[in-house]
Amino acid sequence: MAETKTAENIRIKVAEELEKQWLDLTKIKGWLKGHKGIPEKAQEQLAHQIRALYAEFGLRPDLGHVIVMGDRPYVTKEGLIYYAQRTKKLAGIEVEIVERKQNFCLVKARVLTKDGGRYEAYGDADANNTNRMVTPHLIRMAETRAVNRALRVAFPIGLCSFEELAEQDVIDPVTGEEVKVEVEKEATQRQLNTVNLIAEKRGLTGELLKEFIEIHIGKSSLEELNREEVSTLISTLNDLAPKGMLIEIQKQLKDLGIKNGERRKLYEETVGKSSSKIFTREEARAFLDYLEQLKAEREKKGKEEENGNDIEF
Repeated sequence: MAETKTAENIRIKVAEELEKQWLDLTKIKGWLKGHKGIPEKAQEQLAHQIRALYAEFGLRPDLGHVIVMGDRPYVTKEGLIYYAQRTKKLAGIEVEIVERKQNFCLVKARVLTKDGGRYEAYGDADANNTNRMVTPHLIRMAETRAVNRALRVAFPIGLCSFEELAEQDVIDPVTGEEVKVEVEKEATQRQLNTVNLIAEKRGLTGELLKEFIEIHIGKSSLEELNREEVSTLISTLNDLAPKGMLIEIQKQLKDLGIKNGERRKLYEETVGKSSSKIFTREEARAFLDYLEQLKAEREKKGKEEENGNDIEF
């Protein structure tokens, strides 16, 4: 019972640390500096926008809820669904293929809310409004665009979604002018090599890297990421806990008598990851605090049992 309570405390602590990060303008600006293509003069305004998106909707860039391109943020499908679920008003999402041809797909999405609301929108995809990586997956892109639009109607956030950028101009909310947005760009080979190099040095196997990408970017593989997302991934990988902290974690676990087979379960229960190798610096620090607390509780329990055995009857 005590260990379960302590595990809950660690989850709360990690959540509090993340809340501080996305409410702290200085930390947000530091995160923005790791992204190429963001004008320095725009970083102040962007930092305020990102903080507002977290404070009001709970959207976190590190989970892929928000993507920054140029000088403005865009919400992703993951972000829209996360916010919709967070409101506890989402009842369901339905999709229907309206038209499907060799190089064209039109999909209708319907978002249902618990108060009886029904919000419909359409999404289309063809070779002219998708890049060459997406073109073979027109149904999926058309569905994503339709769902995004329906979610934005049902749960207004006030941002254009990232997946819609390839097919339309975006209206600048300040000037009211149309802003031409480039189609999302592929990750460069240099970026991919950087990710693989960091992963190799940190001993991240294919499955661990995949898990890390799913948690922090919201996609299932490195091949699915665009240039901006890989840039975010590299920044997050660079924030992995240093080896010294990982060695200390293993030492503490050994001292506590927690065997290898039990460690994964403990990692998942406390931090939500399967291995300490993919802990960020903050997560590793919080996990070490948890182990210290667990050690203290066990020592206290041991002394109480020892004192109890000394009682004479």
